[in-house]
Amino acid sequence: MLGLDPHAPDTHSPLASALMRVGIAPTLIGTRGTRPALRISGRRRLSRLVENVGEPPDGAEAWVQWPRT
Repeated sequence: MLGLDPHAPDTHSPLASALMRVGIAPTLIGTRGTRPALRISGRRRLSRLVENVGEPPDGAEAWVQWPRT
């Protein structure tokens, strides 16, 4: 899940659209609450996400939260 800024709801749909254009179809969840997010599931979609964002930065904390297949 990719957390979204609850104070910038006008950015949620454009981000989801941009991901769809590169073959990562997310599901927008939690838009009525305080923790909106984009859910990305499925092996192929996660592989494309990892391919686009690259390797995690140094540090164990980043590794735990970084997307992987």
